[in-house]
Amino acid sequence: MFTAEDQRYTYEIKKASIDQKRILCESCWNRSNGISKELLECEHAWATSKPSLSRDRPFLERWSTLLDEREEYVPYRADVARKNMLAKLMRDA
Repeated sequence: MFTAEDQRYTYEIKKASIDQKRILCESCWNRSNGISKELLECEHAWATSKPSLSRDRPFLERWSTLLDEREEYVPYRADVARKNMLAKLMRDA
């Protein structure tokens, strides 16, 4: 829940745009942003080292877990295609 206190801090102190629609508390919002950052790191690593990472099961599992975890915070942004790609690569690895 995005409490009144969190709203005050976000909009008045941090000067965030009031156009954003926040439904998460501060700790969940921070975790959601952390997951997004880790997903970007996975995507960057994938773009630079796809052949070797396609056989790296721990990397694939971590990426898949991050996608699943993000859905707990942002359920309307499921990346089904990427999750299917990772599932197939993990089966083959």
